[in-house]
Amino acid sequence: MWHKAILLGSLGALMACGTPAPIVGTDGTIDVDACDARSQRGLVGRELDDMAAVSAAAPKVRFINPGDSVTQDNQPDRLNVELDDNRVVTRVYCG
Repeated sequence: MWHKAILLGSLGALMACGTPAPIVGTDGTIDVDACDARSQRGLVGRELDDMAAVSAAAPKVRFINPGDSVTQDNQPDRLNVELDDNRVVTRVYCG
C-alpha cells in the first residue's frame, strides 16, 4: 500500500512541473511563461557573474547588453536577460 502513496506523490510532483501557469501582462494580455522567466526574477538587481549558470536554466538564453542590436523575432521559449553597463540584470522575460 505504501508504494502506491509514493507513486501518487511522485506523479503529482511531475504534474506540477508541466505547463507553466499563464501570466497576465500589464497590457492585459495573457502569456505563458514558456521560458520559465519567473524562476529567474531573482536575478534582477544583481550583478551577473555566472552566465553559464543562467544558460543552464533555460533551453535558449539571450543576454542583451546596452547598445546591442536585438532582433524582434518572438521565441516564447527563449529567456532574455537585459543587463546595464555594470552587468547588473535589469529585466528577464520570454520572447
